[in-house]
Amino acid sequence: MASNITLRPARSGELEAINHIYESIAFEPSTPADHILVAESNGHFAGQGRLVHFDPHTVEMGGIYVDPRFRGAGVARALVSTLLEKAQGSTIYCLPFVHLTDFYCSFGFVKLDDLRGAPEAIQSKLRRCGTTQKNDVDVLIIRAPAGETEK
Repeated sequence: MASNITLRPARSGELEAINHIYESIAFEPSTPADHILVAESNGHFAGQGRLVHFDPHTVEMGGIYVDPRFRGAGVARALVSTLLEKAQGSTIYCLPFVHLTDFYCSFGFVKLDDLRGAPEAIQSKLRRCGTTQKNDVDVLIIRAPAGETEK
């Protein structure tokens, strides 16, 4: 089923629907500045994900949501792979639910136990997740290769 998944940037006018989904699962809303991908299967909504830019060299990948009808079809893997390609060369943070940590680590993320040096936005989001989410989250990171952030 994963072979019929297509990804595209969110279209103007879709932000309200995207944020309606995020609101329904107690995720932070997206803004027009975010890089948002929409996954479709045969023209049907299958999922969404985003990159939130903190500065030119630091992003958070998140908001990965897969419609229940398409879970297990490779939608999340396609979203994460494509978002990582888009963020290549940046330091990338991710705050997944603990039960999804191994999935994200399969892409090269590692657990960040010491949050000193992490952007305040990540630390703040971690605190909010503690009050808005039923599940615990981990803080993961893929560090930009040495020299990449000087480009």
